[in-house]
Amino acid sequence: MSGAGLGGLFGAFARRLLPLVKKFVVPHAAAALRSVASDVIESKQPFSQSLKSHGVNALKGVGRDLLRQTGSGRRRTIKCAGKRSVKKTKKAKVVKRKKRIQKKRGGGGGRKKVTSDSLRYIF
Repeated sequence: MSGAGLGGLFGAFARRLLPLVKKFVVPHAAAALRSVASDVIESKQPFSQSLKSHGVNALKGVGRDLLRQTGSGRRRTIKCAGKRSVKKTKKAKVVKRKKRIQKKRGGGGGRKKVTSDSLRYIF
């Protein structure tokens, strides 16, 4: 979140909350709206009164679902005893390059012997 500002903060909250909203709030809200529609159409109840009563029941249902805990509440990693799943990718073609052979120059190699002829050119 470094350097993202308020937008980054709200985005981080949204990434965490949207799955929870989809899992818990949306089903109860849909059921409440269905029951409100049936009350308004069939029993001729006022919309606001029906929405208030079914909305409160929906919120209670959301709270009940959120507080119902299954398991110990501790996250654990699942270890697979079977094969690992590996993504199959194309192998890159291996191009073998020819080795460059260097020719030795100078024939004798190593240090040159100092002779009187070579000293004559130096001095």
